[in-house]
Amino acid sequence: MRLEQEFARIISFFLWRHQAVEVREQEPFQLASGLYSPIYINCRSLISYPGPREIVISFAEYLYHEREMNADGIAGGETAGIPFGAWLAQRLDKPFVLRAQETQNLRHQLPSRGFPTGRILLFEDLITDGLSKVGFVDALREADCMVSDCL
Repeated sequence: MRLEQEFARIISFFLWRHQAVEVREQEPFQLASGLYSPIYINCRSLISYPGPREIVISFAEYLYHEREMNADGIAGGETAGIPFGAWLAQRLDKPFVLRAQETQNLRHQLPSRGFPTGRILLFEDLITDGLSKVGFVDALREADCMVSDCL
């Protein structure tokens, strides 16, 4: 657990350093879930920086192996989950799929051949209430995929 705490500390530092954390006590942010929070974390800011994104992907790879996750492919959620998921898929030598916001029908977004319909690991950059992840998992399951893990 100590290594996980160290990764979390380093990633938190990079989020703060690259101004990905914003605090507004008087005028809270409305999140995609509709809930309000005085803290907003924008993980997309780390996409531009090779060092921090390498640490995020290294940590994700570590968790994948440490927790003995097994996936035939990686799915990336919107917005920052897409590049981070793609980088993790590349690192793990796994196929990658994403769900675009324009369409809810994931089956149309899977390649017609070659994409596994087995176990899919969902990679997301941030989770608040988890409702959007449930929708994504449901769409993957409708496309004959199994989802048991989310990073």
